[in-house]
Amino acid sequence: MFLVTAAEQRAADASFSKTTGLPTILLMEQAAVALAEAVYNIVRKTDSSTEGDCDCKIGLSRPGVRARTREIKNIAILCGCGNNGGDGYALARHLVTDSCHLPADLRRHIKVYEYLPQRERLGDAALNRSGYLLCGGEIAPLAELTADATTLYVDAVWGTGYKAGRPVDAEFRAAAITVNSAKQGGATVLAVDIPSGLEADTGKASEIAILADSTITFGYGKPGLYINQGRHHCGHVKVAPLTIPLDAAKNSVGEQNPPTSTASATLSASVSAKGSGFASPYGKQPFCRRILPELDDFVRLLQPRQRDSYKGTNGNAAIIAGDPGMSGAAALAAAGAWQSGPGKVFAWVSCSAETAILSYNPAILASARPRDMTDDELRSRVQDYLNNLGDPTKAACLVGPGLNINSALETIIETVLAWPGQTVFDASALTALSLKPAYSIKLMQKRRAAGLSKPLFTPHLGEYKCLLKATAALPEKAEMLKSESDLSLEAESLAEIWQANILVKGAYSFLTGFDDKIVYLPYGNSALAHAGSGDLLAGTIVGLAAQGHNLPVAAALGAFLCGRAAEIYIANGGSPRCFFWQEQLRLMRQIMAELESGTMT
Repeated sequence: MFLVTAAEQRAADASFSKTTGLPTILLMEQAAVALAEAVYNIVRKTDSSTEGDCDCKIGLSRPGVRARTREIKNIAILCGCGNNGGDGYALARHLVTDSCHLPADLRRHIKVYEYLPQRERLGDAALNRSGYLLCGGEIAPLAELTADATTLYVDAVWGTGYKAGRPVDAEFRAAAITVNSAKQGGATVLAVDIPSGLEADTGKASEIAILADSTITFGYGKPGLYINQGRHHCGHVKVAPLTIPLDAAKNSVGEQNPPTSTASATLSASVSAKGSGFASPYGKQPFCRRILPELDDFVRLLQPRQRDSYKGTNGNAAIIAGDPGMSGAAALAAAGAWQSGPGKVFAWVSCSAETAILSYNPAILASARPRDMTDDELRSRVQDYLNNLGDPTKAACLVGPGLNINSALETIIETVLAWPGQTVFDASALTALSLKPAYSIKLMQKRRAAGLSKPLFTPHLGEYKCLLKATAALPEKAEMLKSESDLSLEAESLAEIWQANILVKGAYSFLTGFDDKIVYLPYGNSALAHAGSGDLLAGTIVGLAAQGHNLPVAAALGAFLCGRAAEIYIANGGSPRCFFWQEQLRLMRQIMAELESGTMT
């Protein structure tokens, strides 16, 4: 699915009336109908916050999501002064007039609680407020809201208008405390568009924000629903479509968000022949720059292996890693690569790492890397090692996990960049690149000038900041580097400078490399917050790339497999403190089997 910022969604909404000649209040009515259906499902115990009713199934273990157990006896709709409040008033009118067939007794216990009741409502919000009152609706000040476990709270206070850092007034603070306390006691909370107090673009929360069991958002998904604190505050998210003509949306959002990348590949061409592009209920939407893959997308990307394939057709993955004292990094990378399914996995490592790898899996072709070679000897050995992989279109190489940062590593990087196959740089390799940014960027440009593919960088946030700082220190590059509050768009400009694709790993990950699109990958949890997770991920990516996936697709698949494994582990009662790598690999095998069979839910 595609994601838009709050400003882009407002621009698309505004284009509706201009293009169709119809009033924008019709969009509010569409939102109200979607909300009324959600309320009906909750009341009828077909809870819309459960995973099965979620349009975007991005995770199993989102905090705060749980099935409702108490019968709902009251509905409290919290309405703000703007369009989010207007959605709330429109919903209230539907509920009191029985358009969604609620029990008669419940209809008598529906009430709107107004935020800043002294402030006049304007435009569509005022019309829907008047319509609600004309239908016999009841309104009370927000200050009268009380906590009750049998109440369904509908949050329509601030919506996407909230900006991170804005002070929270006493009235909203008291209401948020009341709602969150009621939720903790068993009440159900439904957020309209986005929980109040959460920024739509970044997922940053105010000092106190509404905690929802489920969120119904309209038109397109918003980044903040899926990243940062959004993962904690939104519960399960459903995107309700609005009938905004495609051309109108394209013109309005496109004006706000012009393409910036000079990459020649389109989104569809960025996906390997074995898969297809990330889908959207609205079609391709070339004007949207943010993509959130869904489960069905990964099912399409990881196709079953051909029955007549053999090791010679499934590609070769190579790993250069694991200096003395850091054997574990090489072993985990090799384990991830082998499990992802290439025909052969080669590992050129230290003697101690060779022993560790072969004791884990003798099918991995590990060999000890000689020590104390001259630069020329090392360059020749690396070239021979890569040439032994055969056809470079059916091979991929990972450099970095557990390597010392020295001149030998610089020689390895330079030699690998001249090789035609797909290359991944992780860990120490990224640090080495950032230490000599001007020279390293020239190497990348030379590779691209030769017609070779962009390498993939897989930094965690610390390594990413080092690359960013090193790049900003170059006078000729600093002006090209965008200063963005949105980290993902900042990474896009960094990737353009380095002529590389970048997977930034963190509490949520994001990826460049799909033309001018940013792919959000909000999978995983704190079970992955330990040494070795990145090594296993990098190995998984290089193993997938060796089988024919291009690097952006391999990176998206790898991040999903590792993150999803952590989600299943926590959902099954595991502790995030002790997610062993063997268990992660086991769960990843299960996920791959489900993707290949199309049985993942």
